[in-house]
Amino acid sequence: MNYITQIKGFWMLHEKHAFSATDISLYFYLLEVCNSANWVNPFKRNTSEITADLKISRSSLERSRKRLNKCGIIYFKSIKGTANITYQLADLEVLFRNRNKPGNATSDTSFDAGSDATCDASADQLNKNRKPKPK
Repeated sequence: MNYITQIKGFWMLHEKHAFSATDISLYFYLLEVCNSANWVNPFKRNTSEITADLKISRSSLERSRKRLNKCGIIYFKSIKGTANITYQLADLEVLFRNRNKPGNATSDTSFDAGSDATCDASADQLNKNRKPKPK
């Protein structure tokens, strides 16, 4: 992963999805944790530590975490009975590869609106190997 590419990719998605201040704070917090750990990805982080560091409630953390996950920017897994959550950051470089492919006229339009459907489309593009959850 490339730190600058991650930042640029996030802001490109933000233009289309209008992330909240908490969404932005959480993403950049997790990006810094991953960077500080020499890009070990996935990584674990304690929920209480995140809420204390960002000065947000647990419910705010959970809402932002779900929104970023739905857009395919982060993935997370919790194990019942433990406060440590496993996080994985998506490699946003794929946005640039898809955007710059010759003849890829749909790459910009696939990120058009801030709807949940657009987040789902973004998630598919960001991680082709991820299987959709049954509804």
